[in-house]
Amino acid sequence: SRPFIIVPIFMARKCFMVAPTPLLKSVLMDYVSKQNRAKWASMDSVARFGWSGSAVAGGVLVQYLGYGGTFYITAALQTVD
Repeated sequence: SRPFIIVPIFMARKCFMVAPTPLLKSVLMDYVSKQNRAKWASMDSVARFGWSGSAVAGGVLVQYLGYGGTFYITAALQTVD
């Protein structure tokens, strides 16, 4: 594997994936009435919890492809997304 390629891709991916979360949460709460905020906040938490399933898929990919292959696949998927 080539860490000088994989590490910057991973760091850029992490920055781009995590950065909009507070903004999206703020916009969500701005447009939801006060009596429904708890319901929508919990739905948002459940949706984010669903991402934990991707950890299992990542583990399987690492087992078969190694870390390098997994990061290349992640980079490709993030580019398309």
